[in-house]
Amino acid sequence: MTATAPLVLAADVGATTSRLGLYSPQRGARDPVVWREFSTTQQDSLDALIGQFLGDGAGSIRSAVIAVAGPVRDGRVETDSLPWSIEADDLRARLGLTHLRVVNDAEAMAAAVPVLRPSDVVVLRRGNRHAKGPMAVIAWGTGLGEAFLIRTEAGHMACASEGGHASFAPSTAMELDLCQALLDRFPHVSTEMVCSGSAVPDVYAHVRDARGGGEPHWLAAALAAADDPTRVIVEAGLDNRNGAEACGAALALLISILGAEAGNLVLRVNATGGLYLGGGMTFRLLPLLRAGRFLERLAAKGRDTEFLRELPVHVITNTKVGLIGAAHTALQSL
Repeated sequence: MTATAPLVLAADVGATTSRLGLYSPQRGARDPVVWREFSTTQQDSLDALIGQFLGDGAGSIRSAVIAVAGPVRDGRVETDSLPWSIEADDLRARLGLTHLRVVNDAEAMAAAVPVLRPSDVVVLRRGNRHAKGPMAVIAWGTGLGEAFLIRTEAGHMACASEGGHASFAPSTAMELDLCQALLDRFPHVSTEMVCSGSAVPDVYAHVRDARGGGEPHWLAAALAAADDPTRVIVEAGLDNRNGAEACGAALALLISILGAEAGNLVLRVNATGGLYLGGGMTFRLLPLLRAGRFLERLAAKGRDTEFLRELPVHVITNTKVGLIGAAHTALQSL
């Protein structure tokens, strides 16, 4: 792989899929010189993944930004979401880079927001946007990522958060029952544990048992055979298949919890600039996000209800948003 300098490396390393690209200042974060997609689980290390992508061109790269699915603390990442740990300083030295930054994937998603195009988003509500106000970002996928953007004299600054791991705050009878059921099994119940792709099987099981309707044989067999029960539950719920009413009810509960948590994040960061949702679960459940319950729960905040009813809300539909955000951050470092 050959290219003229300066180029930067950007990567969005997810639990199952990783996307890597090379970018130039002239072409910007929207137009990579080259990019490729890899299976994360088939790589022995992040070094191997990057090496496979760069090939003979590794020596020409001096700067990189890596977005990862997990918490980043002092450049170090250790998470069950990835098959290996990451240490930024060690990785930088091994790759011969002068600059390498590791960021959380929700932060990378937030960094992409200023360069998104109308074709990259679906508008749930146009609302009233404060041009200089903070913006809240939720990455709803296998986990629940939260981040936000603030405006500075130098432009927008993306800020990471681990808000998805904060304590779940139930506000309905069903949510209280779900929280108690999980507290019987775990010492702490985070919002991510009841509102993410990985949470779907537990939420479904609780709703199924609470409804007392049992489970049809075809669904029980599909769940028993599935490597990913979340996919089975989501597809059955969206298709509204006979006997799968508990799947649909579980998805409705997830959407309701997501709306409430989104409202919480907006209030915490005073996101007068709007709310952006992205991630794999948003793509799958976009019809339900459009149905109204999400926006209802988002705004159900007492004296702040009127403010939240006027909040601009967008769903990011560009699946490369994390890579765009990593590239935008890398190019800014030049």
